[in-house]
Amino acid sequence: MLLSKPDRTEAKRVLETARKLAKCDAVDIADAFDAFYEGQPADALSRLAKLDTKESKSAAFIIVTHGRSPEEALRWLDDTKTDIATLDADGKFFVINNQLKCGEWTDALNTANRLEETDFQRAPVLLYAAAGAYLVQAVPDDLRAEALAAIPLEASQFPLSSIGDALAARRKAQDLYSRASQEASHLGSSIAEHEASDRALWLALRDQDQRQSALAELESSMRDPAHSLRRLSLALEYRLKLDLKAVENEIERQNALTGGKSLEVALARLAMVFTKKDPREAADYIEKHRAGLVTHLNPIFVALIEIQVLIKAGQIQLAEERLKALPGDLNSGNHGTLQRLISEAKGTDPVAGREQLFKESDSFADLANLVGLLEERRDWPRLVTYGQFFFKRSHDLNGCRLLSQALYEVGDYEGVVSLLDANREFWHFPILCCRFLRGLFTGLVM
Repeated sequence: MLLSKPDRTEAKRVLETARKLAKCDAVDIADAFDAFYEGQPADALSRLAKLDTKESKSAAFIIVTHGRSPEEALRWLDDTKTDIATLDADGKFFVINNQLKCGEWTDALNTANRLEETDFQRAPVLLYAAAGAYLVQAVPDDLRAEALAAIPLEASQFPLSSIGDALAARRKAQDLYSRASQEASHLGSSIAEHEASDRALWLALRDQDQRQSALAELESSMRDPAHSLRRLSLALEYRLKLDLKAVENEIERQNALTGGKSLEVALARLAMVFTKKDPREAADYIEKHRAGLVTHLNPIFVALIEIQVLIKAGQIQLAEERLKALPGDLNSGNHGTLQRLISEAKGTDPVAGREQLFKESDSFADLANLVGLLEERRDWPRLVTYGQFFFKRSHDLNGCRLLSQALYEVGDYEGVVSLLDANREFWHFPILCCRFLRGLFTGLVM
């Protein structure tokens, strides 16, 4: 860490002392890092190649990772025929982290599956990285990066597959996040501790076998100032009964205590936007707290939410102005979605617009928006078509419920029986949706 600082005076002093004390691999590896930070990466790799140990091979990969893109680093790993088993725990972390950054989901899972308990003990951060590798196995491809970046705002509805291996992967991820939180606590890293514990709680909330105990944990944590603001979004998403005035007072208190420098306050403010029944009130709330929101959160993300709120509030012109003010390199999918919402507000056919957008983008987010509107309008024939796309890509409980209802409404009873018979693993979940599926199946086969 000292060698990576702009001023390496102290690092060089420590390294020189180490050289005088002993000649060993650890000092040679430190020398290689010194050469790298002096602008001599080839020399650094050459020095490490002579050592041929797990630590030296990991150091080489870490140097390549720091000097090149994640894609190039993984290519170097392939070119050098370096097997992950020949790396130490730190090296394995950099491998799986690069694989997740590059969207190499299967490779990341394979790496996670090869980790041993000693790896987690030597590099506890691997618990978090491996959890991410398991989690994405239950998420549609084009939403996986989003799932890794943060707990989704619509946490209760975010598509998570509940079929077979995917459900097992979710539970494995939950266990690893829980362990990561405990290790971070022991190391005194509260930020990492809370991030991991919140993810473990989210996955427990989404697991029908654990939901009741998870809800009890969430409700209990909302009475603790150390967690209440951070978990406000989850509490609102799962419809806990909250005194919103008291919540707002706590936000103000925490904001004063931190001098306006709190990420948790910003996240709580954002969650409060969605409690406003009047879209105009929500738009005014964003405007009032804009400075604090954009200081701690991605300004583009805040703008995307604001534009949607402005559209709902009927402030179309202002929404268009906000959209035009966004950077030119904005993700084309986000831009298309917002443009479509503005067009719908101006009176164009929303179903046709969303159909066209999905056909052009083939993104799961656009498919979900289309399916949501079709369900709202009870357009069962179209829901049969797009519900099949949705369930095939999400494999989640809600997708199964939606498609089975659409098939039933259009009179395709054979299709309902076939769908439900092929997905009996959903039936044991103790929630209303599953009772609906069981009842529908039983009524049709009797």
